[in-house]
Amino acid sequence: MVLLLRNRSGPGPVSTLKAVAFTQQTIKIVHHPKQVRRRRNLARVAVALAVAPNHKPHPMKKVLYGFLISALFVPILNCSMTKTVVRGAIDYMTDSREVFERETDIEIGKISLASNLKILETMANEDPENYQLNLFLAEIFSIYSLAFVEDEMDRLADIDFEESEYHKTRAIRLYDRASAYAYKILEKTLGNPAKLERLNDKKIKEKLDLLEEKEMPALFWYAYSRAASMNLQKDDMNALVAMPLVIVMMNKIIEWDDKFYFGGGYLFKGLYYGARPVIIGGNAEKSKVAFEKALKISKRKVLLIPYLYAKTYCVQFQDSECFVKNLEYVLNAPDDLFPEQSLANEVAKYKARRLLKKKDELFFDLSDENF
Repeated sequence: MVLLLRNRSGPGPVSTLKAVAFTQQTIKIVHHPKQVRRRRNLARVAVALAVAPNHKPHPMKKVLYGFLISALFVPILNCSMTKTVVRGAIDYMTDSREVFERETDIEIGKISLASNLKILETMANEDPENYQLNLFLAEIFSIYSLAFVEDEMDRLADIDFEESEYHKTRAIRLYDRASAYAYKILEKTLGNPAKLERLNDKKIKEKLDLLEEKEMPALFWYAYSRAASMNLQKDDMNALVAMPLVIVMMNKIIEWDDKFYFGGGYLFKGLYYGARPVIIGGNAEKSKVAFEKALKISKRKVLLIPYLYAKTYCVQFQDSECFVKNLEYVLNAPDDLFPEQSLANEVAKYKARRLLKKKDELFFDLSDENF
């Protein structure tokens, strides 16, 4: 069987995706004792696909191997045992994360992230209260939406309005999925999210003070994904009701660890105050200060920060010099600036290249008599 399944061109995305499909089928029948033989056969096929001989293992295959090898040797998995297998697979996912983040090809990164999401959701279906799974899903849904879905929305904005709106809707839905996974971790402490939104700032702070340190990353991704979703719905006042809650949450993150996720709390503040007009809460000085703090904390190695600085603050407050300076910094940064975040930096360069071309459309010449 292994010989039949070898991919002569190498263990590429096709064999990995086939292994994902086999994994999903295996999980579906894992609780049925009469299907033991079928489950074992499916698992053998998946392992054969995931561990192609004479090739360097694809990071996704490490995850699949870790998950499926158990299915080969456990005759009948009850709920408890299934969770044990899932939790073992998470270790492989954690170990392979660095490989994904070091990817330098955007398309491979995009496909890999999407595949990861479905594997993680399949596992989360078996272990819905798993802390690490829910945190992974919150983070990856947020990153995928920012890096790829919003990018399609921006790219099509001046070409095909309906298609652009379609991707905008996708981005909102994915951010909402991210926040839902993050809140699974927080709900036991914070309670019903709808009730939390109705509390005043003081009561919210009291609730947040009850969180344990390990819950802070989930708080960050919940606040980030909620804010990102609301930012795409600025014309819908009903969608913006949670913004005061999100601001209090991000202040809590900064209080807890202002360096978390490369100064993510300050990046949020830079975006919040820099992406909106003064009349609805925008503030040039607060935005600039927050972006500069994020740049300092990240040592200017995370290129999405100067890109977003240019896209929001510089455009909103018509600072063309700041716009060009930040985008040229991104585009001129060496490829090995921050190997541990190669994929994110490649995405930033791709976005910056397109944004810089739109400079004349985004800035007004106030000295022009025809303006």
